[in-house]
Amino acid sequence: MTVKKVIQTVHRWLGLLSGCIVSVTCLTGAIWALYIHGWIGDGDPCIPSRDPSLLLRPSALAALAKDSLDGRSPSYITYMKDRPAWLGVFGRGTRTMLMIDPYSGDLLKRTGFSMNSAAGQPFDFWLFIRRGHQSLWLPRAIGRPLVNYGTLTFVAVLLSGLILWIPKTKKTARHRLRFKWKKDTGLKRKIFRFHTVAGFYVSFFLLLMGLTGMTWGLEWYAASLYRMAGGSREMPANVEKSDTANVHAAIDPMHATDSIFEMILSRYPDAASFYINCPDAANPASVIRATVYPDKGIYYNRDVYVFDRYSLREIRTDGPYSGRYRDAGRPARLLRSLYDLHTGAYWGTPGRILYTAAALLGATFPFTGAYIWYRRRKRKRTGR
Repeated sequence: MTVKKVIQTVHRWLGLLSGCIVSVTCLTGAIWALYIHGWIGDGDPCIPSRDPSLLLRPSALAALAKDSLDGRSPSYITYMKDRPAWLGVFGRGTRTMLMIDPYSGDLLKRTGFSMNSAAGQPFDFWLFIRRGHQSLWLPRAIGRPLVNYGTLTFVAVLLSGLILWIPKTKKTARHRLRFKWKKDTGLKRKIFRFHTVAGFYVSFFLLLMGLTGMTWGLEWYAASLYRMAGGSREMPANVEKSDTANVHAAIDPMHATDSIFEMILSRYPDAASFYINCPDAANPASVIRATVYPDKGIYYNRDVYVFDRYSLREIRTDGPYSGRYRDAGRPARLLRSLYDLHTGAYWGTPGRILYTAAALLGATFPFTGAYIWYRRRKRKRTGR
């Protein structure tokens, strides 16, 4: 068997093996992109920005939302320029979220979901799509590995497909770089052309989506990327704890969060948004984490601060996801950029559009590939 035959066999059978997973992941990813990019869906209402001093502090928002959160303190608070604030409470696989006017404290919306089950919850279309993209609507312990290893298999399919695409002559290259359908071109030839020509152009986008997407489900893969970018053999963990020796100096967790909010707001008055993780009242060692996003819709250049909840002293670690972006090394910058690379946001609106179109086309390739295989198999058996 020649090398080309081996690659064809690998391409065919791995494609058939991962086809259904890839189609669901690509289709739901394209639909989910419409929502996360703000192109469709309700979106948050506009609340014109005012003087930052008029923003209600975290403790005030938490007090106003206490009844809506069933007496619990928020796990996080997000402030966004020209948009409502969001408060959220994490549970065991659940989340309750409140949309609040950050100036008046008026409750605008209450929502929630469970990552493990939809039982007893109102149907949320976008949550349904996200579950499909991340876990194929299966329990996370089953669905996430299927998606990630299915994606890994698909990466091998794409690479083998690019090798098979390489033309031997310039004339062949012209045929493989553009569609050439005539009036009498049959369906089989049209599908083959679509699979090879569109597949070539889209493969580069799909490869980047796959290579970045696996980092959230395969720890060994993320660690390998970190090492390849020049990082240490073991990726530093974000082990951040407050000094419980100072527990005698404890103040109300939300008032401590107020102090951090004031500090961050003074440093970044023009930031697009702030995401503040509040300390857990039940965990004395929990910290206050503040994430600053300077630009709307861009996440790679975020600055992440961690503070001791008692002394309000900044805690510095070697973890790739903590610290200021400008101080991060190449390995940490790579890991921080993966989400924007995965969604196309790294290149702005053109990148988002191209990625969404590529994901839609990617959902069709397993079917066109299976059709080509079926027709060739049938031709061998029947001679037609």
